[in-house]
Amino acid sequence: MRDSRFKITTVTPNPALDKVLWIDGFQTGKVNRVVEMRVDPGGKGINVSRFLSKLGKHTRATGFMGRGHAPFLIEQLSRESIETDFVDVSGYVRMNLKIIDRVNGCETEINEPGPAVCEAEVSALEDKVRLSCEDSSVIVFAGSLPPGCPTDLYYRLIALANQRGVRTILDASSDALREGLRAAPFLVKPNLQELEELFGTRFQRDTEIIDAAREIVRSGVKIVVVSMGSDGAIAVARGWSVGDSAGEGAPAKGSAVPVRAWRAFAPEVRVGNTVGAGDAMVAGLAASLARCDDIATALKFAVAAGSAAASDPGTGQYSVELARHLQSEVVLTQVSS
Repeated sequence: MRDSRFKITTVTPNPALDKVLWIDGFQTGKVNRVVEMRVDPGGKGINVSRFLSKLGKHTRATGFMGRGHAPFLIEQLSRESIETDFVDVSGYVRMNLKIIDRVNGCETEINEPGPAVCEAEVSALEDKVRLSCEDSSVIVFAGSLPPGCPTDLYYRLIALANQRGVRTILDASSDALREGLRAAPFLVKPNLQELEELFGTRFQRDTEIIDAAREIVRSGVKIVVVSMGSDGAIAVARGWSVGDSAGEGAPAKGSAVPVRAWRAFAPEVRVGNTVGAGDAMVAGLAASLARCDDIATALKFAVAAGSAAASDPGTGQYSVELARHLQSEVVLTQVSS
């Protein structure tokens, strides 16, 4: 049964078709025979909505949508009970190609840039986000930005949602992440590589990751969850409950605030396709945020959801039952300051 008490909106500026090819002994510069193939709707926010729908959550997907391939994507999302409200743009939805070599386990990704957008289309998306604030408890902003899109798009959209009291989640990289952080989203989920890029350094120890996440929290973000693939995740938060009121506000930059850190170790699973595993984590966090779960519950389920997604060969696919089962296998410890 679908939960109609709240709606979680996802914003995907650069949707995609995720095409996965399985090849035995992939060789560059050679003719390769495909053993197996599948195509799924893609783009980080869209993946989040697909996972949320499996959890029975009422979710809306918005963003920019190239008219080419759009009917296929919209139809697929509709079949999964996902409401859609995209800004139509000219051009084709981008194709993300992933080649999985079943012999050596190597994965190769080739991602297209996506169709260009103009300022009028950016304004149209702002209008859609503004309307979504009226019936959404959480809005997730996720993924890369298409050509022509201002690097401060996430900053503008998150600030808009913050002004209306809607909790926001940001999952982005590079300049899009850096600019989005200026608006102090409620929760941020970088992976380890994105966090290292943000700080311009490599982290060798968990304590260094925690210190970096703590710095982001002190800048105004409520919760930082750093995903680390099969190594699990690290969370740093101001307060204990992810449902603490956004109205409590972001502290002034540089102010001393109590923060806590947790380390979650992921259970072992047989990997089928890692694309979308991080998005499953974001979906778990968004659902927990809407339910006002505590950090321990939220982090354990998010890590379990990511593990369940990684074990499935599809993109945006996972077994809710497996995720629930794996949740009990996630080892969680609180890290002392």
